[in-house]
Amino acid sequence: MGLPAYQLPETATRVSPEDYLQLEGAADYKHQYLNGQVVAVAGASFAHNRICTSLIINLGSQLRGGNCTPLGSDQRVHIKNRASFLYSDVSVVCGKPAFLEGKNPDTLLNPTLLIEVLSTSTADNDRARNSCSTARYLVCNTI
Repeated sequence: MGLPAYQLPETATRVSPEDYLQLEGAADYKHQYLNGQVVAVAGASFAHNRICTSLIINLGSQLRGGNCTPLGSDQRVHIKNRASFLYSDVSVVCGKPAFLEGKNPDTLLNPTLLIEVLSTSTADNDRARNSCSTARYLVCNTI
């Protein structure tokens, strides 16, 4: 597809997973791929980041010594049954992580848990984007 990174389409235009991955690798900021559509990932508020950080710290403490690892929002995750590539606020992988070969950044193929911290402005999109995307999905509201 030949689009420069700064022209990632954020419309109803369908993009193939291969084109998304190629463009995302060269982009200056993160995008998610949701059933053929590319959506920019916005920054988050202090409250949102505080909740995410607390979740990662507490999960890390509880999972220490086991075979599960919590990861932050920079970990791209592929949800095969939804044809989506996401950056969840928190993800957990148990066992040996599997990655999409030859892609940078790494794309995790076997998340065990995805956690989204909802913000007022993104709650509807977050729910629609992730519902039924994985067997274990947790949604947290900010206060």
